[in-house]
Amino acid sequence: MPWYIRLYNCFYFSVVTFSALGYGDIKPMGGFKVAAIIECVLGITIVALFVVTLSRVWLS
Repeated sequence: MPWYIRLYNCFYFSVVTFSALGYGDIKPMGGFKVAAIIECVLGITIVALFVVTLSRVWLS
């Protein structure tokens, strides 16, 4: 598999995991499962912080 296809798959998996969509078409294996869990928690946290910040700006 060419390097750009693997890079695309990594980016695609990252976006799906970070946004908490979880399509399930690409699954991490081995130690990468921990990285996927951390990425998912970070994605949810960053989106929540963004919403809180946006609502504070909008309400003030």
